[in-house]
Amino acid sequence: FPLSDKAAAAVWQLMEAFPLAPRLFMEPSPDGLFQTLYLGHKYMDPAAYSYMEVLNSPLNPFAPITSFPTEGKIIAISYFDEPARLKPIYQAALQASGIKAVLYDSTAYENRAYMEIFSDTSGKGTGVLAAKEICGADQVFVFGDNFNDIDMFRVADQSFAPENGEEEMKKMATRVIPSNREGGVISTMAELFRLYQKGEQG
Repeated sequence: FPLSDKAAAAVWQLMEAFPLAPRLFMEPSPDGLFQTLYLGHKYMDPAAYSYMEVLNSPLNPFAPITSFPTEGKIIAISYFDEPARLKPIYQAALQASGIKAVLYDSTAYENRAYMEIFSDTSGKGTGVLAAKEICGADQVFVFGDNFNDIDMFRVADQSFAPENGEEEMKKMATRVIPSNREGGVISTMAELFRLYQKGEQG
């Protein structure tokens, strides 16, 4: 669910008011490309810029911008920076209409946090329910480790949080699994798949 034109304009005003380096995830183009735009790379955290370069590919191209994108719809905006630098724009985003904002600490980097902005009609929970309906699934299982996963934990039939995830997420989860570094997600998915094949999961 992309941002409305009014919400997108409000978000752009926030970007101009706070000189950080967001990434803009755009609605897929007619040829199926998921383009990501980025603003102000000179302000971008080096780790975030390196990660973005790794993800850059013909199917998911990254492109710099200096002005409001006139083609396509914005699905979400993502920031990665020091928490103290993100809190002012987060507080401002909470006051804007038509959007939701989530701020949460990184579990991999010290003194770094993520902030995500998206339509107030969307979110991971909405996406999970839509996928469940499209697939005709009886149940949906999700994996998450941070506060941006709360929405989908609330709507999922079962939820799994890794040992290195946030304490609140582990409390919400159906089950706590080994950490990401220990391959907890992959091993749990393999276990669930084996149970499904045996008809024991449900």
